[in-house]
Order: sequence, then C-alpha cells, then structure tokens
Amino acid sequence: YLDGSDECVVIPYDDDSSLDLARGTIIAWFKASGGGHNGTIVGWGSAGTNNYGNITITTSWTGSVANESLAYNRYRGSAAQIALYIRKGANFYADSTWHCVAVTSHGGASDLGNIYIDGELQTVSAISSIGDSHPFMNVQDSATKYLNIGRRPYNGGSEFFNGEIANTMIWSSSLTSKE
Repeated sequence: YLDGSDECVVIPYDDDSSLDLARGTIIAWFKASGGGHNGTIVGWGSAGTNNYGNITITTSWTGSVANESLAYNRYRGSAAQIALYIRKGANFYADSTWHCVAVTSHGGASDLGNIYIDGELQTVSAISSIGDSHPFMNVQDSATKYLNIGRRPYNGGSEFFNGEIANTMIWSSSLTSKE
C-alpha cells in the first residue's frame, strides 16, 4: 500500500536503449484511496530535467484544464510537450475501486496517444507543442534516469500515489484495444 507521502518503487537505469521507446504501451492497475491529491501511477525520465513523462490521477494537475481526472504527459525539453487529460471531474478515479489504465502510442508527431480505462477508449482533451520528434518514452537526453511506480521522477520526485498499484507493464509496441 502506498500512503501518498513517501512510498514508491524507484528503478534507476543506465541503458539508454532499454526505455527509449519510439512507440509503446504502458498498462497499470490502480486503486486510489481518498481524494484531493495528484498521484503519479507511473513516471519516467530524469529528476531535474525536462525529459520525462507520467500517468497520474489528478484533481488539478495544471490548473488550466477544467475537471481533470487523469493525465498522461510526456515532455522532451522545454519546447516539446504532449498532455492528454480525461475530464470526468476531480477525484473521479479516487473511488477505492480497482481500475486498469493503458496508454498507447505509435510515436512521432502525428500520434499523440490513446488512453484506455477499464478497457474503454477514453475521450481526451489534448495539449500539444510537440515539435519535430516526440518519442513515446524519451529518456535518452536525461542524465540520471528513473522509472518510478507511485511517484513522478522529476522536481524532486513528488506527487506520491495514495493507494495501491499492481501489474505495471511496459511494451515496446503499441498494443491494440483487443490486445
């Protein structure tokens, strides 16, 4: 159980190729306890850089997207960002029920990605300033690399998850909805 204050799984890695994915899929089961928090389910990249990504439940991640419920973000430097938001209202997924989140992307400038919750493709609001190239998981430009379960890897590693996370999986291919 992750208590939302300081518990997470941190996996450091040095191999640039292992998690530098042009396309891919991330799947995780989560059960959020209580509301009123921004909790990262899976985060990757580098502490203190602008090369990172995350999947998080949110009450107001940015403050600029109304009714945020879940966000998938990926950044590559300060000029390239993709952010997808499910907008079902604050604390929508903080219901102490197990949910499965899957994020897929073929990568590149034309595919922002898809989010599935409990097997259903979700309608999302997108913010994008992607530039020329934007891989699914970019860690190549990061100095110290982390894959975190239950915490974001940047800005000192805050946004701890409050609840349970299980069966986190990463594929180097974009799985279909049937897969």
